[in-house]
Amino acid sequence: MSKYKITEIEHPKYPWLHRIQAVSDVNEKVPKGTLGGFIENENNLSQEGTCWIYDDAICCENGEVKEEAALYDGSLVRGYAVVTGDTTFYDRAVAKRDCYICGGELKSGDGRTKTGSKMYSPVFVGENSARMAGYNIDGNNFLRLRDIGKLFNFYVGWDNNSVIINSGSEYNG
Repeated sequence: MSKYKITEIEHPKYPWLHRIQAVSDVNEKVPKGTLGGFIENENNLSQEGTCWIYDDAICCENGEVKEEAALYDGSLVRGYAVVTGDTTFYDRAVAKRDCYICGGELKSGDGRTKTGSKMYSPVFVGENSARMAGYNIDGNNFLRLRDIGKLFNFYVGWDNNSVIINSGSEYNG
């Protein structure tokens, strides 16, 4: 069953993009009849789950929004980017190229310079624990992906500006 249709309402700057409209209740914020953001084709927004593109947000090219993901404001998903899980984009957040984002919130920057302070966070693997070095920026802890891969013994690599994570392969240093 379809949850939305692509309307004839064109984007004012990009006429190949069209606004979506809910044909059934999608979630608490999107009852039947609600106009959403813009897509290029039906592959950009899953007909399953509660995902939605709000306001003037855009998903185009081969980008995909799935599951419970939400795009707000003027956010953008394009290229081969996949935004899924409970991910929420605000402001002018952008996902492009070959990225896969499966949780959390992304916002465009506020223009302020950020200062990080070194911190150590406990990480638990089964019954064992380890301290992992990272940084605290504005009250949020950030850990390096390679360090997590080393601790859990999974492959982390990069290819054409994309992160590759393979839990079936061992850490590669």
